Amino acid sequence: MPHFWIGIILIFGIPTYNYLVHSRTYYAITNKRVIIQTGVIGRDFKMVDFDQITNAEVNVGLFDKIFGGSSGSIIISTAGTFVEGNHGPMSKPYTLSNIENPYEVFKFFKKVSHAVKTDVHYPNQYRPKKNPGYTTDVDPSRL
Repeated sequence: MPHFWIGIILIFGIPTYNYLVHSRTYYAITNKRVIIQTGVIGRDFKMVDFDQITNAEVNVGLFDKIFGGSSGSIIISTAGTFVEGNHGPMSKPYTLSNIENPYEVFKFFKKVSHAVKTDVHYPNQYRPKKNPGYTTDVDPSRL
């Protein structure tokens, strides 16, 4: 009889939990950080400053195409997203799921991220008036 209840929980419990999490998850991208608010029972906040982001990518999967129309996910990795697992450290990136127009949001995200990182690493008072390395002859269409 316990196998029956485990099956019922897997069939109905997991989709119900996912629905509750999805309906109570909010994202915000500001000019300094990404804020993720989640929680079924209480509110949990995760904040990722742009200067801490090491990698970001867009993922539009089959279910996004079938059920979400023009939705997708943005995956954000930082140096702190590695957690200790059974077989050593493993990556647990932050995921912004079910984002409408993910490519447009990602483009804005990368633009702001680049601007913040540039300001952190090269503050205005230390930037040269002319930077010969900034404008290059690299043609992205040839890469």
